[in-house]
Amino acid sequence: MRVALLLLTPVLSALAAQAAPVLGPPALLGNVSGVTDTLPQIAYDHDTDRYCVVWNANNGTAPGQIYAQVLNGSGIPIGQLIVVSTNSRLTRPAIANIRTTGKFLIGWTEETGSGSNYTLQVRARSLDASNAALSTSVVVGSLVSGPNPAIGLNIDIGGDSRNGFLGSAESALVAWQEVRQGSTSLQSSRVLRCRTVRVPNTGTPVLGVLSTLSTSGAGAPRVTRHCGATGRWGVVWSSTLFSVPFSPTSLVACIVDASGPCATQTLATVSTLGLSVETPSCATADGVSFAAAWVTDGVVNVRPFSLTGVCPGVFMAGPTVTPFTTTLPMERPSIDFAESKYVVACLTRSTTDRVRVKSLDPTTCASCGVEWFTDALGASQDDPAVCAKHSGSPNADDRAMVVWSNGTILGRPFEASTSSLPVNLGGGCGTVGFDDLATYSGQCVLGNATFSISLFSPTSPILALLIGFSAAPLSCGPCTLVPSLDVVTFGAPSTMVIPIPCQASLIGGELYTQWLQLRPSGCSIIPDLGVSNALKFTIAE
Repeated sequence: MRVALLLLTPVLSALAAQAAPVLGPPALLGNVSGVTDTLPQIAYDHDTDRYCVVWNANNGTAPGQIYAQVLNGSGIPIGQLIVVSTNSRLTRPAIANIRTTGKFLIGWTEETGSGSNYTLQVRARSLDASNAALSTSVVVGSLVSGPNPAIGLNIDIGGDSRNGFLGSAESALVAWQEVRQGSTSLQSSRVLRCRTVRVPNTGTPVLGVLSTLSTSGAGAPRVTRHCGATGRWGVVWSSTLFSVPFSPTSLVACIVDASGPCATQTLATVSTLGLSVETPSCATADGVSFAAAWVTDGVVNVRPFSLTGVCPGVFMAGPTVTPFTTTLPMERPSIDFAESKYVVACLTRSTTDRVRVKSLDPTTCASCGVEWFTDALGASQDDPAVCAKHSGSPNADDRAMVVWSNGTILGRPFEASTSSLPVNLGGGCGTVGFDDLATYSGQCVLGNATFSISLFSPTSPILALLIGFSAAPLSCGPCTLVPSLDVVTFGAPSTMVIPIPCQASLIGGELYTQWLQLRPSGCSIIPDLGVSNALKFTIAE
């Protein structure tokens, strides 16, 4: 049986107090002397409990340099600054984790040659999470210049959070956009490709299956940070019928497994003149359920989608939602899944630009928490990226790391759900040992649809579960009835599910629960009605 707590929201909202911020303090992660540090990306290795952040350092002219810094599980730098490449294009690098081998795979773009005879390359190398050892780099893809000059490559990488063996679950998915200038200023080619790359325990990464995701009009791709238990990555990109000027009017999602694309669908289309689909991002909970985030007209949009069954499977998408409440122009969302909720960060433009972050409902992607600033003070911020520990293992907790740039690289930990332990208020009577003991399962947090209250080993019939939003103690002999009688569920089973809605106004609200049974109690007024111990819960984000 379930209690519809959503119907009681007005009562709880009046009692709720704002929770303390769930963010830890910001930390300086990278500050290379003499250059501007920009475009950070981050990944997480579960078995060492370490993040690795990568970024581009440049002095305004090519080539740039790619740096990496390993962080502990709390987001604090450990070890030395790592030079990944000294010959990168001035574009965002990418990173993903392969849990089976304990490696990060770092990708970037390079330019070789000079004048009109040059080649753009997608390169990648692995970094050991335990000792930061780098492998030799490999060329994953290339774009050769010629009569139609190669303009750019934009890349992203998805990893694998599974714990494989005997060579299984060792691959990442590298996706990139190839941009080539046409013979006239109004012609341009924008092709999207992807390739699996096996990241072994030792040696250099090994190239796998090469696939073409789109042959024209494709924007820069974004890949889910892992492929879930199914081994399926999600890839999203903006798309247009006209490559120059590039003004994308649709959002495309593709599910890819080790053998190539499974299913491709359009998630959003903009028909209003002057509006476009910009800077998409993608996340997955388990390789079945996904979410895409993007910006249209300065507003972050998020849409859940899923693919079930054998490829091409059944593709389904839910309604699009706009979870942020700010009216400031928003840009560059980054989304990931953190144990039981999605977490999305975005940039808000103002006199001083700030990164905001919040939790989303795991099913609908609706708002499921308070909007927090990563840093409400200091210089303008840019280039947010979020990585949850869930991306390194399905058994990880709900913590994540948000990174951004302001000329240096900074980061701050974020917890999707923060909860306090329940308080046992006692009050039970007529019970022996652990019989008729009130217990619970799950966290009393926003968005938890399976939070439940149980009566362990009942020795007599249950008459009701009592739920109150305040304490109103009433004693009789050894018994104390604790909750105010706001909700009385007669004929309750020994376990009651109380779904907690995704409504920020509930944060800080209190729930008092106690079971009423037909058994001797020792109360002279009502000798045949006994109560269990009472539990007090505080709703958290």
